[in-house]
Amino acid sequence: MSHPCFSLILIVLVALSGCSRSQSSDPSRRVVIDVPEDGGQAGNGFESNWSDSYRNDPRYHSIRTSTSPSVTRPESPKPSPAPQAFPSQMTQTASHNGAIEESIAAPTTPKNGLRGTEIRRGQPRVQILTYRSLVNKQSFVRFEMSADAHWAAVVSSKKIYVYDLQAEKLAAEITTTGEKYLDAAFLHHESKLVTLCSQAGGNDPALSLWDLDGLRKVASWKTGIQAERVAVCADDQFLAMADRQGTAIMATFRNSEKSEIALSPPAFNTIALEQMTALAVDPLGRYVVVGLSNGKISMLNVFDNSLRKRIEFTPKSGSAVRGLYFSPTGRDLATCGDDGHIYIWQNLGDNVLSNPAKLRADGRPILDVALGFDGILAIGANGKSGAVLWDTLTNRTLDRFSTSSPAVQVAFSESASKFAIVSDDGEFVLRPIIGPGK
Repeated sequence: MSHPCFSLILIVLVALSGCSRSQSSDPSRRVVIDVPEDGGQAGNGFESNWSDSYRNDPRYHSIRTSTSPSVTRPESPKPSPAPQAFPSQMTQTASHNGAIEESIAAPTTPKNGLRGTEIRRGQPRVQILTYRSLVNKQSFVRFEMSADAHWAAVVSSKKIYVYDLQAEKLAAEITTTGEKYLDAAFLHHESKLVTLCSQAGGNDPALSLWDLDGLRKVASWKTGIQAERVAVCADDQFLAMADRQGTAIMATFRNSEKSEIALSPPAFNTIALEQMTALAVDPLGRYVVVGLSNGKISMLNVFDNSLRKRIEFTPKSGSAVRGLYFSPTGRDLATCGDDGHIYIWQNLGDNVLSNPAKLRADGRPILDVALGFDGILAIGANGKSGAVLWDTLTNRTLDRFSTSSPAVQVAFSESASKFAIVSDDGEFVLRPIIGPGK
């Protein structure tokens, strides 16, 4: 007669075996997952001593600016609007240690959106708006659109064009005497823009905060690393930056004077040919994610105002990661790259699935991705093929959008029911979208 405990264990093992057989065995859907050694607090999934030993790095001590008490990141969305988090009463500065100067002003030449209409597949006629900014062979760098589609920024090397999309016109121009602008990001609850500008002589890039309503600079800071990308958390409580080697840095602003800064180790230790290619922050403030040119994606936990390695995974080895995007709820993460696929990693609060949903257009590299309507819709910038819209529940292609020049970026605003497609010449087209099935 068998022991009752043995029978119970046997039942559990049989159940687990059945669950494992129910997963897809298609090798094309398998993805390499590198789960770090568990360390720190029991069961937290962090790699032991991964960032603790890095506190000996001189850069960590040079950028740490205060001893503000740590605050554990919450696990639920913040109410809207959020309290002001970034300093608004710091002394306005026009230069960064005398290295560069930046300024903001109303445009001297009006640039309004060009209205147009189109009919797609027998649907009712809709209005679209086209914005063209760059002149005199200005080089396009990045595009950003605020979550509510109120603002958009076209970043060129020496100038940033800020559009008021509600007024359908160019609202401001931000210029620099530095080497070039690298990136920009909007705050979610205030009409403010964060910009990142490189400096000559190997100095840290300059990070600036701009008030778009008052057309003034609010504050500026040194970044502490050679940052090339910047992203702001949805609650505006912290921003993240990453450098070429995949080193991530997080700055938390609690009032107008103090900041708590956390620094992660680089994603790889040699510059070689690998470099950081994409950066994203979870809307709930739990994760900072870095994409790399070697195909790896590094996910960091935001834990007690520090960055801890959570997991690394590789959608396609050797295929550069070009875009990262979280669904509005933070449940899903979409990634895209040179292999021509979009991967959607689900249920991030539990784990990262080893068989993500996979979307494909024509095999050409997908340079950017965005999700909308709780991740049900996905849109990808497909280079010379324009942009492609998918239904992620059925993996079905819903529509394709041609562009005058290769499409390099896309942006979604679910609250405004709009999305933008951006070309490599800085032109962007704003289109309405109602939602799945409509």
